[in-house]
Amino acid sequence: MTQIRERSVLFADLRGSTALFETLGNAEASGLVTQTVALIGQAVDENRGDIIKTLGDGLMAAFDNPRDGIKAAMRMQELLVKTSARSERLRHTHLQIALARGEVV
Repeated sequence: MTQIRERSVLFADLRGSTALFETLGNAEASGLVTQTVALIGQAVDENRGDIIKTLGDGLMAAFDNPRDGIKAAMRMQELLVKTSARSERLRHTHLQIALARGEVV
């Protein structure tokens, strides 16, 4: 039987990743983007979320509690800012995050 419940769904997208591929090449940029998506995925795990899928330069996650989704989004931003400060290659990237609440099948 299909179960329907209220959840908060988060989409996070690494903006500026296309420029990384243009300047670094496919192999190096792909590794950097994969590491960065894994890093922001930690924020989902830290805040009781479920990663539904990774989407190349981003991810989709779901949370039972909307506050956890908000905390995860804030933590993702914090992690990317800290990482970008230490990495010249990520300096011109940023995260675009959307969060919605509703019934999920």
